Amino acid sequence: MEKNMIDNFEKAAELIVKSKYTIAFTGAGISVESGIAPFRGRGGLYEKVSSRIFDLDYFYSNTKSCWYLLLKYILIPLLNAKPNEAHIKLSNLESMGFIKAIVTQNIDSLHEKAKSRNVIKFHGTADRFKCIKCGKNYQFNDLFSNSLVEKIEKEDPLKMIAEEGYIDKEEIEELKIDHDFDVPKCQICGSIIKPEIVFFKEPIPEDALNLSFNHAQNAECLLIIGTSGVVYPAAMIPQIVKKNKGKIIEINPEESEYTNSITDLFIKSSASKAMIELEKSIMKFRGL
Repeated sequence: MEKNMIDNFEKAAELIVKSKYTIAFTGAGISVESGIAPFRGRGGLYEKVSSRIFDLDYFYSNTKSCWYLLLKYILIPLLNAKPNEAHIKLSNLESMGFIKAIVTQNIDSLHEKAKSRNVIKFHGTADRFKCIKCGKNYQFNDLFSNSLVEKIEKEDPLKMIAEEGYIDKEEIEELKIDHDFDVPKCQICGSIIKPEIVFFKEPIPEDALNLSFNHAQNAECLLIIGTSGVVYPAAMIPQIVKKNKGKIIEINPEESEYTNSITDLFIKSSASKAMIELEKSIMKFRGL
């Protein structure tokens, strides 16, 4: 490892250890090494399907197609996803008291799988579902059978779309495929069930918004991992920390919206590699 990189980890370790209140702010980049594609950028989900699958109007007007695509590209891939070293090392730092809270934009629940305790899910979660009318909660296994999951895993919806004549991903709202499943309906009132993911045009859950902003206002140090800083209002969290004189440590494989504006210490690296080295540096700084 180059000396300047070693120096950066040592500086980051010192900032975190000396801070009385450090929080982490994570995005899609922390989960890439768990096999979960980001939404944006090269190889991202939006290269395959339109972002309209997260549009509330599309969900209500094309519910069956939307559910199918969410299952294929989001919900089923997350079923067996496992936390990587970045999630695990971050959880370790939390358990040792260095990280007070983790604010994540991710819906994959990998922080919880890594045994992190104080996780705020800014954009909701993909492992819980709720009736849009009466609010009854459901788990994945309450709604979908193993045989359906296996069938959808084998299918190629992009090929199916092309065969139907809808090759342009931006025309996805016109998708008409005879999906071999029923839209999940509430067992109590019969209304549509929706994933507890924050769709476009939906407000951020009030508790998540307030908790996240409160942590940001109290933070003396913020550890950014794997987010580009383009999605609002989540992107405001580092700005709040900076406004309150907090230090910003950023771990990203490429520069982000934060790098040349508010970041104090930029570590250009994948999340797992950086978190392994950061944990070592913190232990060394503490003499452990």
